Amino acid sequence: KKKKRERDPNAPKRAMSSYFLYQNDVRAEMRRRNPNLPYRELTKLVSDQWGNLNTEQKQIYEQEASLHRQIYTSQKAAYE
Repeated sequence: KKKKRERDPNAPKRAMSSYFLYQNDVRAEMRRRNPNLPYRELTKLVSDQWGNLNTEQKQIYEQEASLHRQIYTSQKAAYE
């Protein structure tokens, strides 16, 4: 079994993907609408919604994720 590499607590956090940015935006509303739904099922609903978004809607999150990646890259370079 592989050992987990210890993470430096001062290292910058990795950038979130477009899907995770979307999930963060809609999860609270989905939880409010479906309070008794298990987390796994809630995640499946969010995933299904993500899959049904058109390209223009996804592009908003992809642009935001790109910005997050640029910030992460610059923070990582400064950290190293």
